[in-house]
Amino acid sequence: MKLQNQMSVETLSFAIECILSGAIDIIQSGMPDVVDAASRRAYSDSDDLTEKTDWERGAIDAAISSVAIITAQTTGEGIGNGDADETLGDFTGICERFIKANWAGEGLYLKRRMDRMGNSGHANDLYLDYPDVKKITRRFLDAIDIEFMMSLE
Repeated sequence: MKLQNQMSVETLSFAIECILSGAIDIIQSGMPDVVDAASRRAYSDSDDLTEKTDWERGAIDAAISSVAIITAQTTGEGIGNGDADETLGDFTGICERFIKANWAGEGLYLKRRMDRMGNSGHANDLYLDYPDVKKITRRFLDAIDIEFMMSLE
């Protein structure tokens, strides 16, 4: 069964996962194993390393907007950014927790964890509170009741 624009539920799900993964990747590029504390302070609005930078905020906002747009374009039902964020399970909050957990102690906890783990494995095993984009996407699609919307056709 197809949504508008010849998109299937599986394709919509994959697209949303990709969008969210892109934001997580951008956030991950500013983690303590990549950026030192002095550099993070230099491009941050705050001395608190656990606060989002403008770069991270932009990535999160762009992902939420993209999810809202692709959802509206494929379901025919508009959804605002605030509603999209909430329906994603508070993606902003999820990302904030990810940032805070890994920059706690100026990033030393993460660095020690990576040293112990040998810096091997997938990012979701190495980083603390790594967002599960598959789970977030499924929760989003369940919340907008995509299957019900398709049954109305």
